[in-house]
Amino acid sequence: MKYWIVFFILILGACAHHKDVRPGTEGVHWVSVKGDDPDAAAENALSQARHFCEEQDLRMGVVEEKNEYKGDMDEKEYNQAKRTSKAIQSAGVLLGGEAGRMARQGGHVASQSIGQGYRYSMKFKCL
Repeated sequence: MKYWIVFFILILGACAHHKDVRPGTEGVHWVSVKGDDPDAAAENALSQARHFCEEQDLRMGVVEEKNEYKGDMDEKEYNQAKRTSKAIQSAGVLLGGEAGRMARQGGHVASQSIGQGYRYSMKFKCL
C-alpha cells in the first residue's frame, strides 16, 4: 500500500512543473500564465514550457508570444499599488515582532487583493 502512495505523489509532483501547458495539435503547444509583473509571468511560462519539452528529451522553441497587462485598474496605478504592498511587507521584516508580522500579513493581503495583472501567453514547439 505504501508504494502506491509514493507513486501517486511522484506522479502529481511531475505534473506540477508544467500545470499551465496545454498540448496542441501538429506539435504546437500553448501556455498562458498570470503574474505580478511581465517578467515574472514570462519566466514562469517559459520554465513550464522548457520542462514540458525536457521530459521528452527535446528543446523548447517559441513560435509566438504575447505579454500584456490585463488588470482591472490602470496599469500605472496597479504597479504603484504592487510596489506599496511590497514595501509594507519589507517594512514588516524590519519591524519584527507582532507589529512586523501584522505589516507583512497586511502587505500580503493587499497584494493578493490587487491580483496578478500581467498575462504571458506563448505557442511553442518541442524540437
